[in-house]
Amino acid sequence: MEQIVPEKKKRTKTEVIVILAVIVIAAVVLSVRFNMTGRAEKENALMNELRSLRSSVQLYLTLQKSYPPDLKSLATQKYTIGEKQEPYLRGIKTDKENYPVDAFGKMFKYDPKTGWVKAGEEKYSNW
Repeated sequence: MEQIVPEKKKRTKTEVIVILAVIVIAAVVLSVRFNMTGRAEKENALMNELRSLRSSVQLYLTLQKSYPPDLKSLATQKYTIGEKQEPYLRGIKTDKENYPVDAFGKMFKYDPKTGWVKAGEEKYSNW
């Protein structure tokens, strides 16, 4: 018995273009979605970092009776309670000079007269 093999259908140029277009659109949608998720995570991290920095500035003010001269002081100095020494600032990345940087890699802005800390990224400076 002879086996009948179905003829292989060749795709037209239009079909190939449509298939490629669908693949490209899917890749773009996935890429945009991935980038949006990354931005949302960085924004959440930035809010937490700002809270932490502002709390550290207030702790410094309470213990030292003045605002820190800069944010590097919070990253490098420790305070003593009883016999225990603790850093003013924990869990925030610093650059090579020990200045805290935000989740977007920008240096925080700080006003030593008022003790106010702002995000380095202009888009988030009002947070």
